[in-house]
Amino acid sequence: IRDRVSAVRPVAACAVRRGGRLVAHALLTEAVADAVDLDVRLHTPGDRLRSSPAVRRAAMHALGAQLARMHAAGFVHRDLHARNVLVASSDAGVRVTFLDCRRGGRARRTRDVMLDLATLDRDVQGVVTRGERRAALAAYIGSRDDAKEVVEAVAAIRETLPPPRRP
Repeated sequence: IRDRVSAVRPVAACAVRRGGRLVAHALLTEAVADAVDLDVRLHTPGDRLRSSPAVRRAAMHALGAQLARMHAAGFVHRDLHARNVLVASSDAGVRVTFLDCRRGGRARRTRDVMLDLATLDRDVQGVVTRGERRAALAAYIGSRDDAKEVVEAVAAIRETLPPPRRP
């Protein structure tokens, strides 16, 4: 999957358990040059991603395409919040990298895939325009025959999700 999907590479991990229960954990990953998480970029005044509709649309398109590759490989993220997507933007374009894939794994059902899409869509709702969200979904769907069903499923699942956490 690594050759098709951009994700951070883990370097080291640790966990603290008390009485068999996980109470804290940390993961050290390789740095991703010039990348900042999508949530921070969308909420930081003056950030190129926040201030430029063209850059935002390009980032959402790149994100949809990258997510489609991940799902086509049979992998779901299971924690696909805007804070778990790194975005690097330069004159050469936009690069998207997934972060914190520890909950991820093989898609067991279609709902797992739709939940990734719905969680991400809910996180950026109100911060990016409807057209930019559609750009991500269009890049994800591509030429799929079930495009209408995907859009309807994502909308239905999104409505059941709690509001996104904001720092």
